[in-house]
Amino acid sequence: MLAALERGDRKIIEQSSGNTGLALVCVANALGIPVEIAVPERIPDEKKVMLRFLGAKVREADDAFKYASFYKEILETESGEIKVKEYDLCGFVCPLSKIKATEVIDNLDEGETIKIILGDTDSLKSVAEELKTRGLKPGFKQEAEDRFVLTITK
Repeated sequence: MLAALERGDRKIIEQSSGNTGLALVCVANALGIPVEIAVPERIPDEKKVMLRFLGAKVREADDAFKYASFYKEILETESGEIKVKEYDLCGFVCPLSKIKATEVIDNLDEGETIKIILGDTDSLKSVAEELKTRGLKPGFKQEAEDRFVLTITK
Protein backbone atom coordinates (compact mmCIF):
# COMPACT_ATOMS: atom_id res chain seq x y z
CA MET A 1 0.00 0.00 0.00
CA LEU A 2 2.79 2.44 0.87
CA ALA A 3 4.48 1.74 -2.47
CA ALA A 4 1.24 2.58 -4.26
CA LEU A 5 1.03 5.86 -2.37
CA GLU A 6 4.59 6.71 -3.42
CA ARG A 7 3.57 6.11 -7.06
CA GLY A 8 0.87 8.73 -6.64
CA ASP A 9 -2.15 6.46 -6.16
CA ARG A 10 -3.86 8.74 -3.71
CA LYS A 11 -6.77 6.66 -2.47
CA ILE A 12 -6.86 3.76 -0.05
CA ILE A 13 -9.46 1.06 -0.68
CA GLU A 14 -9.46 -1.77 1.83
CA GLN A 15 -11.60 -4.61 3.17
CA SER A 16 -12.10 -4.61 6.91
CA SER A 17 -14.45 -5.81 9.61
CA GLY A 18 -13.77 -2.51 11.32
CA ASN A 19 -10.53 -2.44 13.33
CA THR A 20 -8.08 -2.30 10.42
CA GLY A 21 -10.35 0.17 8.69
CA LEU A 22 -10.37 2.44 11.71
CA ALA A 23 -6.57 2.43 11.84
CA LEU A 24 -6.29 3.08 8.09
CA VAL A 25 -8.70 6.01 8.26
CA CYS A 26 -6.59 7.60 11.01
CA VAL A 27 -3.38 7.20 8.99
CA ALA A 28 -5.06 8.37 5.79
CA ASN A 29 -6.43 11.45 7.55
CA ALA A 30 -2.92 12.32 8.73
CA LEU A 31 -1.65 11.98 5.13
CA GLY A 32 -4.64 13.72 3.53
CA ILE A 33 -5.65 10.62 1.53
CA PRO A 34 -9.27 9.58 0.94
CA VAL A 35 -10.29 6.14 2.21
CA GLU A 36 -12.98 3.69 1.16
CA ILE A 37 -13.67 0.67 3.37
CA ALA A 38 -15.68 -2.39 2.29
CA VAL A 39 -17.22 -4.01 5.37
CA PRO A 40 -19.50 -7.00 5.97
CA GLU A 41 -23.02 -5.95 7.01
CA ARG A 42 -22.74 -8.08 10.17
CA ILE A 43 -20.25 -5.78 11.92
CA PRO A 44 -21.64 -3.60 14.72
CA ASP A 45 -23.26 -0.35 13.63
CA GLU A 46 -20.95 1.50 16.00
CA LYS A 47 -17.93 0.57 13.86
CA LYS A 48 -19.68 1.73 10.69
CA VAL A 49 -20.63 5.01 12.36
CA MET A 50 -17.07 5.53 13.60
CA LEU A 51 -15.60 4.81 10.14
CA ARG A 52 -17.96 7.35 8.59
CA PHE A 53 -17.34 9.86 11.38
CA LEU A 54 -13.60 9.63 10.71
CA GLY A 55 -14.22 10.35 7.02
CA ALA A 56 -14.23 6.94 5.33
CA LYS A 57 -16.65 6.06 2.59
CA VAL A 58 -18.20 2.81 3.86
CA ARG A 59 -19.57 0.10 1.59
CA GLU A 60 -21.42 -2.90 3.00
CA ALA A 61 -21.82 -6.48 1.76
CA ASP A 62 -23.82 -9.24 3.44
CA ASP A 63 -21.39 -12.18 3.26
CA ALA A 64 -17.73 -12.98 2.72
CA PHE A 65 -18.04 -13.78 -0.98
CA LYS A 66 -20.13 -10.71 -1.77
CA TYR A 67 -17.68 -8.78 0.40
CA ALA A 68 -14.78 -9.89 -1.80
CA SER A 69 -16.84 -9.30 -4.95
CA PHE A 70 -17.76 -5.84 -3.74
CA TYR A 71 -14.10 -5.06 -3.25
CA LYS A 72 -13.50 -6.16 -6.85
CA GLU A 73 -16.32 -3.87 -7.99
CA ILE A 74 -14.87 -0.91 -6.08
CA LEU A 75 -11.47 -1.40 -7.66
CA GLU A 76 -12.94 -1.70 -11.13
CA THR A 77 -15.04 1.43 -10.82
CA GLU A 78 -12.41 3.57 -9.10
CA SER A 79 -9.23 2.72 -11.00
CA GLY A 80 -10.67 1.42 -14.27
CA GLU A 81 -8.11 -1.39 -14.38
CA ILE A 82 -7.31 -4.35 -12.21
CA LYS A 83 -4.07 -6.23 -12.60
CA VAL A 84 -4.87 -9.19 -10.33
CA LYS A 85 -7.73 -9.49 -7.86
CA GLU A 86 -7.07 -11.24 -4.56
CA TYR A 87 -9.52 -13.26 -2.50
CA ASP A 88 -8.14 -13.93 0.97
CA LEU A 89 -9.80 -17.06 2.33
CA CYS A 90 -7.33 -17.60 5.19
CA GLY A 91 -10.12 -17.11 7.72
CA PHE A 92 -12.10 -20.02 6.31
CA VAL A 93 -11.44 -23.65 7.13
CA CYS A 94 -11.90 -26.53 4.73
CA PRO A 95 -14.53 -27.31 3.34
CA LEU A 96 -15.86 -23.74 3.52
CA SER A 97 -12.74 -22.40 1.83
CA LYS A 98 -13.37 -24.81 -1.08
CA ILE A 99 -16.97 -23.61 -1.39
CA LYS A 100 -15.92 -19.94 -1.37
CA ALA A 101 -13.05 -20.57 -3.82
CA THR A 102 -15.47 -22.40 -6.13
CA GLU A 103 -17.83 -19.39 -6.04
CA VAL A 104 -14.96 -17.06 -6.97
CA ILE A 105 -13.83 -19.36 -9.82
CA ASP A 106 -17.40 -19.66 -11.12
CA ASN A 107 -17.54 -15.87 -11.43
CA LEU A 108 -14.19 -15.66 -13.21
CA ASP A 109 -14.32 -14.22 -16.72
CA GLU A 110 -12.46 -15.87 -19.58
CA GLY A 111 -8.85 -14.65 -19.62
CA GLU A 112 -9.17 -13.14 -16.15
CA THR A 113 -6.50 -13.79 -13.50
CA ILE A 114 -7.11 -13.96 -9.76
CA LYS A 115 -5.23 -14.94 -6.63
CA ILE A 116 -6.82 -17.10 -3.96
CA ILE A 117 -5.05 -17.06 -0.62
CA LEU A 118 -5.57 -20.04 1.68
CA GLY A 119 -4.49 -20.58 5.27
CA ASP A 120 -4.13 -24.33 5.70
CA THR A 121 -2.97 -27.39 3.78
CA ASP A 122 -6.39 -29.11 3.86
CA SER A 123 -7.97 -26.11 2.14
CA LEU A 124 -5.08 -25.98 -0.33
CA LYS A 125 -5.50 -29.64 -1.23
CA SER A 126 -9.28 -29.34 -1.52
CA VAL A 127 -9.18 -26.25 -3.75
CA ALA A 128 -6.36 -27.71 -5.88
CA GLU A 129 -8.44 -30.86 -6.47
CA GLU A 130 -11.41 -28.73 -7.52
CA LEU A 131 -9.23 -26.77 -9.95
CA LYS A 132 -7.87 -30.01 -11.40
CA THR A 133 -11.43 -31.28 -12.12
CA ARG A 134 -12.03 -28.04 -14.02
CA GLY A 135 -8.82 -28.34 -16.02
CA LEU A 136 -7.31 -25.23 -14.41
CA LYS A 137 -3.61 -25.25 -13.51
CA PRO A 138 -2.88 -22.63 -10.88
CA GLY A 139 0.44 -21.04 -10.12
CA PHE A 140 1.49 -21.79 -6.55
CA LYS A 141 3.48 -19.89 -3.97
CA GLN A 142 3.88 -20.52 -0.26
CA GLU A 143 4.39 -17.16 1.43
CA ALA A 144 4.44 -18.45 5.01
CA GLU A 145 3.82 -21.64 6.94
CA ASP A 146 0.08 -20.95 6.89
CA ARG A 147 -0.31 -18.80 3.77
CA PHE A 148 -0.67 -20.38 0.33
CA VAL A 149 -1.33 -18.37 -2.82
CA LEU A 150 -2.89 -19.88 -5.92
CA THR A 151 -2.80 -17.75 -9.08
CA ILE A 152 -5.53 -18.83 -11.49
CA THR A 153 -6.23 -17.76 -15.06
CA LYS A 154 -9.39 -19.03 -16.71
